[in-house]
Amino acid sequence: PPPPPLSTTRRHTRFGFKSRGLGDVYKRQAWDWGPEDGAPIVCAHGAYDHGRMFDEMAAALAGDGHRVLALDLRGHGDSGPLSTGHTFEASVLDIAAVVKSLGRPAGLLGHSMGAGMLFGVAATWPELARWVISFDGLGPPASGFGDFSLAAMAEQAFGDIAKRAGRGRRVFPDFATLASQRGDINTRMPQRWVEHLARHGSRAEGDGLVWKWDPLFNTFLPDGFSWEWVTADFAAVECPVLVVRGGAEDMWTFPEDEVADRVSHLRDLELHTVDDAGHYLHLERPEQVLGHVRSFIERVEP
Repeated sequence: PPPPPLSTTRRHTRFGFKSRGLGDVYKRQAWDWGPEDGAPIVCAHGAYDHGRMFDEMAAALAGDGHRVLALDLRGHGDSGPLSTGHTFEASVLDIAAVVKSLGRPAGLLGHSMGAGMLFGVAATWPELARWVISFDGLGPPASGFGDFSLAAMAEQAFGDIAKRAGRGRRVFPDFATLASQRGDINTRMPQRWVEHLARHGSRAEGDGLVWKWDPLFNTFLPDGFSWEWVTADFAAVECPVLVVRGGAEDMWTFPEDEVADRVSHLRDLELHTVDDAGHYLHLERPEQVLGHVRSFIERVEP
């Protein structure tokens, strides 16, 4: 059986949002900590993860008096399935809708892909963001950008969609096999977090288990994503930004000159590197990362 859940200092509450976006009625799932009248912080997780990956940090920040909402992004966790191939843009709209529903600006805290989406929210709707905190979320490596044929990308995308829609989800025979698949990918992630991710990111199907994330998340329609897109978002962000990155060799490890070039587009920046942590730095070195977060919030919200 799966191990017992991680302990948290505060309970979390589940609730759904329903709104119209890109022609659909869509349910979002959030995990909610702290007093409802506390200054809100909205958290966005990385690809193939879910909102429960913020369990301990959210509980700590709730203990400081904040209301913390950790989202299951569309196609992930307990939120609804994907309804468009433009997942990134649709998720940016989802996050903006959540913040607007709170009736006040929010602090935005994200990891990896989620941080990129939060930069998009802050750049497009500056009135919604008090600040942005990014954990290793400065965009894909330089190799991820290049000159691609739009027609070739579209042809590949439709082929991938047809293939994945026709074969269904992979069914794992047991929890250990499912969890080990992710542990083999994110080799620096602490084992208890691998199991936590798998426990809350899977569901029973037939005689086994499947990941909750929508298989169509692995497919992408061409959308013009480029280095110019990323830097335009960075340059348009008006609020204070904290970037905390892992300095150890891991997935998405950038050379220092590339990091310097990316953050140069952020106008109000605080940057820290956690030398002995990788892509999931907030799970590998939670106390050190939380210290940076608290110091930043105290500085920008005296």
